[in-house]
Amino acid sequence: MSTAADDPIARLHALVDGLQQQVAASDRELAAQQDERAEAAREGRLGPDWRAVQQRIDRGETTLRAVLGGVDVTPEAARLREQARENLARLAVEVEPPAEVVAELAAAEAQWERVRRGPVA
Repeated sequence: MSTAADDPIARLHALVDGLQQQVAASDRELAAQQDERAEAAREGRLGPDWRAVQQRIDRGETTLRAVLGGVDVTPEAARLREQARENLARLAVEVEPPAEVVAELAAAEAQWERVRRGPVA
Protein backbone atom coordinates (compact mmCIF):
# COMPACT_ATOMS: atom_id res chain seq x y z
CA MET A 1 0.00 0.00 0.00
CA SER A 2 1.39 3.41 -0.90
CA THR A 3 1.77 6.17 1.65
CA ALA A 4 1.84 9.93 1.26
CA ALA A 5 5.64 9.69 1.34
CA ASP A 6 5.49 7.50 -1.79
CA ASP A 7 3.09 9.79 -3.66
CA PRO A 8 5.11 12.29 -5.73
CA ILE A 9 2.22 14.77 -5.90
CA ALA A 10 1.77 14.69 -2.11
CA ARG A 11 5.53 15.17 -1.67
CA LEU A 12 5.48 18.14 -4.04
CA HIS A 13 2.51 19.67 -2.19
CA ALA A 14 4.32 19.21 1.11
CA LEU A 15 7.45 20.76 -0.37
CA VAL A 16 5.47 23.73 -1.72
CA ASP A 17 3.72 24.20 1.64
CA GLY A 18 7.07 24.19 3.42
CA LEU A 19 8.51 26.67 0.94
CA GLN A 20 5.49 28.97 1.36
CA GLN A 21 6.01 28.95 5.14
CA GLN A 22 9.68 29.78 4.64
CA VAL A 23 8.76 32.61 2.26
CA ALA A 24 6.35 34.12 4.80
CA ALA A 25 8.99 33.96 7.52
CA SER A 26 11.58 35.43 5.15
CA ASP A 27 9.21 38.27 4.22
CA ARG A 28 8.80 39.19 7.89
CA GLU A 29 12.54 39.03 8.46
CA LEU A 30 13.22 41.08 5.32
CA ALA A 31 10.80 43.81 6.43
CA ALA A 32 12.58 44.05 9.78
CA GLN A 33 15.98 44.13 8.06
CA GLN A 34 14.81 46.85 5.67
CA ASP A 35 13.62 48.96 8.61
CA GLU A 36 17.01 48.51 10.30
CA ARG A 37 18.84 49.32 7.05
CA ALA A 38 16.77 52.46 6.50
CA GLU A 39 17.52 53.69 10.02
CA ALA A 40 21.24 52.96 9.63
CA ALA A 41 21.21 54.79 6.27
CA ARG A 42 19.48 57.83 7.79
CA GLU A 43 22.13 57.95 10.51
CA GLY A 44 24.92 57.73 7.94
CA ARG A 45 26.23 54.38 9.22
CA LEU A 46 26.08 52.87 5.71
CA GLY A 47 27.98 55.65 4.03
CA PRO A 48 27.11 58.79 2.08
CA ASP A 49 25.52 57.01 -0.90
CA TRP A 50 23.01 55.16 1.27
CA ARG A 51 22.28 58.32 3.27
CA ALA A 52 21.54 60.30 0.10
CA VAL A 53 19.40 57.53 -1.38
CA GLN A 54 17.49 57.03 1.88
CA GLN A 55 16.74 60.75 2.05
CA ARG A 56 15.31 60.53 -1.46
CA ILE A 57 13.28 57.44 -0.48
CA ASP A 58 11.94 59.25 2.58
CA ARG A 59 10.89 62.21 0.42
CA GLY A 60 9.09 59.87 -1.99
CA GLU A 61 11.43 60.68 -4.87
CA THR A 62 12.55 57.06 -5.35
CA THR A 63 12.10 53.60 -3.93
CA LEU A 64 14.47 50.85 -2.92
CA ARG A 65 13.10 48.80 -5.81
CA ALA A 66 13.87 51.63 -8.25
CA VAL A 67 17.38 51.98 -6.86
CA LEU A 68 18.20 48.27 -6.99
CA GLY A 69 16.29 47.67 -10.23
CA GLY A 70 18.13 50.35 -12.19
CA VAL A 71 15.19 52.74 -12.64
CA ASP A 72 16.89 55.29 -10.37
CA VAL A 73 19.91 56.39 -12.42
CA THR A 74 21.46 58.82 -9.96
CA PRO A 75 25.18 58.34 -9.31
CA GLU A 76 24.52 57.22 -5.73
CA ALA A 77 22.03 54.58 -6.88
CA ALA A 78 24.43 53.35 -9.57
CA ARG A 79 27.22 52.95 -7.01
CA LEU A 80 24.88 51.06 -4.65
CA ARG A 81 23.84 48.70 -7.47
CA GLU A 82 27.47 48.00 -8.31
CA GLN A 83 28.20 47.31 -4.66
CA ALA A 84 25.18 44.97 -4.50
CA ARG A 85 26.39 43.09 -7.63
CA GLU A 86 29.81 42.62 -6.11
CA ASN A 87 28.31 41.38 -2.84
CA LEU A 88 26.00 38.93 -4.62
CA ALA A 89 28.80 37.59 -6.79
CA ARG A 90 30.91 36.97 -3.69
CA LEU A 91 28.02 35.28 -1.85
CA ALA A 92 27.25 33.05 -4.83
CA VAL A 93 30.61 31.35 -4.51
CA GLU A 94 30.87 31.45 -0.70
CA VAL A 95 27.47 30.18 0.46
CA GLU A 96 26.19 26.65 -0.04
CA PRO A 97 22.47 25.83 0.09
CA PRO A 98 21.26 24.11 3.28
CA ALA A 99 21.71 20.34 3.24
CA GLU A 100 17.99 19.71 3.77
CA VAL A 101 17.15 21.76 0.66
CA VAL A 102 19.66 19.79 -1.39
CA ALA A 103 18.29 16.49 -0.03
CA GLU A 104 14.64 17.44 -0.68
CA LEU A 105 15.47 18.57 -4.21
CA ALA A 106 17.31 15.32 -4.93
CA ALA A 107 14.38 13.28 -3.56
CA ALA A 108 11.86 15.27 -5.62
CA GLU A 109 13.97 14.87 -8.77
CA ALA A 110 14.25 11.12 -8.16
CA GLN A 111 10.49 10.86 -7.68
CA TRP A 112 9.89 12.86 -10.85
CA GLU A 113 12.24 10.61 -12.80
CA ARG A 114 10.33 7.51 -11.58
CA VAL A 115 7.04 9.13 -12.63
CA ARG A 116 8.46 10.12 -16.00
CA ARG A 117 9.67 6.59 -16.72
CA GLY A 118 6.24 5.17 -15.88
CA PRO A 119 5.38 1.77 -14.43
CA VAL A 120 8.03 -0.93 -14.53
CA ALA A 121 6.89 -3.92 -16.57
